[in-house]
Amino acid sequence: MDGASGEVRATDHEDYEFPQGQDFSITLFYNSGGVSSDNNNGLITKGYADDSRSPDGYYLLQVTNPSQFELDSRCCAGATPRFQTGAIGPSITDGNWHNVTVVRDYGTNEIRTYIDGNLEHTQVINANDGGDWNMGVNDQDVVIGNHFNRFTTGKFDEVAIWRRPLTEGEIAEIAVNGVGTSIGKAKLGLSVESSPNDMLTLRWESKGGKLYNVRSVTDPSSADPIDWPIFDGHQDIAATPAENTLTFLRPADAERFFIIEEFDAPPESVFLDDFEGGQGAWTIATGFTHTPGTNWELGMPTAVGPPTANSPDNCFGTNIAANYADEAMTDVRLRSPAIDLTTAGGATLNYAQFRDIEITFDGGEVWVLDASDDSDIAQLGPVAEGDSSGWENITRSLPGGALGKMIKIEFRFTTDDFNGTPPGPSPGWYIDDVEVTVP
Repeated sequence: MDGASGEVRATDHEDYEFPQGQDFSITLFYNSGGVSSDNNNGLITKGYADDSRSPDGYYLLQVTNPSQFELDSRCCAGATPRFQTGAIGPSITDGNWHNVTVVRDYGTNEIRTYIDGNLEHTQVINANDGGDWNMGVNDQDVVIGNHFNRFTTGKFDEVAIWRRPLTEGEIAEIAVNGVGTSIGKAKLGLSVESSPNDMLTLRWESKGGKLYNVRSVTDPSSADPIDWPIFDGHQDIAATPAENTLTFLRPADAERFFIIEEFDAPPESVFLDDFEGGQGAWTIATGFTHTPGTNWELGMPTAVGPPTANSPDNCFGTNIAANYADEAMTDVRLRSPAIDLTTAGGATLNYAQFRDIEITFDGGEVWVLDASDDSDIAQLGPVAEGDSSGWENITRSLPGGALGKMIKIEFRFTTDDFNGTPPGPSPGWYIDDVEVTVP
């Protein structure tokens, strides 16, 4: 992009949303053309490009006066409280290309900002300074070059988003060489050991839901590593977390080089329930704010809501055969059994929903919980509200904070204590065919 009054938009997608517990990295290259910023020019934003801030939180990377860089986010309706790093680093409006990178890392409990590969600011993630909330979880597009209808003068290149924290080595490589084809792929530690009887053993860290290829050459300058040939048929090797080992006869070559290539295996279901076998280990919690008249119920929908379950015969609904109670403040929660993600390198939640819910004041939320103590990890996606006019299939990536743990999925349905708009009862929220796949 190059211009003083233009913008580039990427259509809204959950990959650009970062709920509580979700690691992320955003990087881009910017050249101001030598024009100094005096109006908080936006580099990239989700939820703050138009005339109002998103009520569900936004994120904004901007050039500030005096021409430095800042990360800004506000969590909720009214745009407060606010997270703001303040001016960071040297001027990036000198007419040269600069790389700007921001990382939210729950592993270290930090938000880190970099310019040209150099760490310029570190801030601890916590609720008080606003780092630990949903960022960009809204229905707005990702916009490059515009902030609150202030169009940014300059050029942009190689804008990239990851749902993981980049390492400092990767950030330094991006700053020098650009995003390239190698950034974003895991760099695996590989050890080569001599074994008895003239054998070699390769060892590398592995993660559930991944497959591995062993590639090898005698001359590493002959091709890029990704183009090295598969060694001796060792490909599509299944992960055996936390470490894979491979032993084979030592090659006759005087010198040989090996790499391990990691990639996602086809999705494998680690949890699936269509509710045809009954409630099982699902639990219904009403001990939060609950007024009788609304609860999660299992069965065949009748009278109100969908005419059938998504996959007949049974589903959960609020209520299964009656409208939920209007003018009744309530919070009812449907909680799954524990799901094992202790060795997962990635995971996805799939489910079917039917919704006929009062907009704005009532709604459904999907949360990931730590199964060890049922504490919140992250909210997934936007609030379910309005009328879907039928069953719809929903897919949500689980955040990095859910990996390596036993987790639960919780469907929360909340209502206010006012009559619906327009007045009248509504069927509520219905859930069916819940599945978690890895990776």
